[in-house]
Amino acid sequence: MAVMRHGLVPINDVDFNNFLSILVQKMKKYKDTLNLTDEDLAVIPAWQKEWQEVYLPTVNRDNCTLA
Repeated sequence: MAVMRHGLVPINDVDFNNFLSILVQKMKKYKDTLNLTDEDLAVIPAWQKEWQEVYLPTVNRDNCTLA
């Protein structure tokens, strides 16, 4: 992704969701090693839901900033 002149990186919904999915998989895989609780694992899907419902609708796709 190219960095815009104002320093923001364009937001790509698919890449962001893929990143969160991979993060959850890795957290589950290393749950014991990292001493994570089920509550810790629930944080990422909550972020993903919040991103989709709250922030994504406010994205101005013309200049890739939040409205």
